[in-house]
Formats: sequence, structure tokens, C-alpha cells
Amino acid sequence: MMEIDVAKSQAVVLQLYTWERERLLTLAKGVGGAAVTVLAALIADATQGSVDSPSVWVVYLAGALVALLLVWGAFILSGLRRLAEQYSLALLVVS
Repeated sequence: MMEIDVAKSQAVVLQLYTWERERLLTLAKGVGGAAVTVLAALIADATQGSVDSPSVWVVYLAGALVALLLVWGAFILSGLRRLAEQYSLALLVVS
């Protein structure tokens, strides 16, 4: 029967968890950055008075995009919580 090195298994699980955590954080930061960029462009257009009456729907749609991007970023960050739960379970399994 093959004996499993628990310390090595735990190190492998930790490395996989770290990679996934970094990937999720990078995705969340990218989505959050996109939301801030769209919002900043909307504020700049509104303060310069370049938003015309017919294109007011574009402003509302862009505002909805900001909200959607922020919700998507929060959804990605909630994945970090689930990942942390899976990490502790994985450590129990390998030990």
C-alpha cells in the first residue's frame, strides 16, 4: 500500500487554492475596474454637457451596465468564500 505524505499533499492543496484565489481576485478587480471606467466616462460626459436628450437612454443603459458589472464582481468575490470552505474540506480529506 502506498503511503501519502500529508505535508506534501497539504502544500499541493494550498498551492491550488492560492492559484484559484488569485484568479478570482484578478477577475473581480477587472470587472470592478470596468465598472469604474464606465462610471467615470458617464460623469465626464454629464459634466461637460455632451449628453443630448435623445441619447439619455444611453446614459441609463450605461448606468445599468455599471450596476451589472458591480453585481458580477460581487458574485465573483462570493466565490472566494466558497473556495475557502472547499479549501478547509480538502485539507481534512488529505490529512
